[in-house]
Amino acid sequence: MSKWKVFATGSLLALASISEPASAFGFAGSIVPKSVHAEGGWIYLFGSFSNPDKCATSDVLIINAANSEELARMTSMAITAKTTGKPLSIWVDGCQSVPWFPNAPKAYAMAMGDR
Repeated sequence: MSKWKVFATGSLLALASISEPASAFGFAGSIVPKSVHAEGGWIYLFGSFSNPDKCATSDVLIINAANSEELARMTSMAITAKTTGKPLSIWVDGCQSVPWFPNAPKAYAMAMGDR
């Protein structure tokens, strides 16, 4: 292997090992929310979620929609899942402060049904 390939490979491995408080853009599981809560302009889902970013809790997440229309759609999906017992597949990215815990996962995407 040439010196350049060894250097490039070593550099990539070094960059990959840098630890930072990064977001994990991760799958939080398929769950039926136990409750849907609205407070202070935010929508919270209560249940038992995976927590790829190691937020302070995995019992609640906050809907972090891109805009008000998406927030309305995601809220409707959450209420429908709670009412019908159909699971939501949820993807999260990072942590955000919530009133009951230091922080909780932020949901940026969801889908009705199992993943």
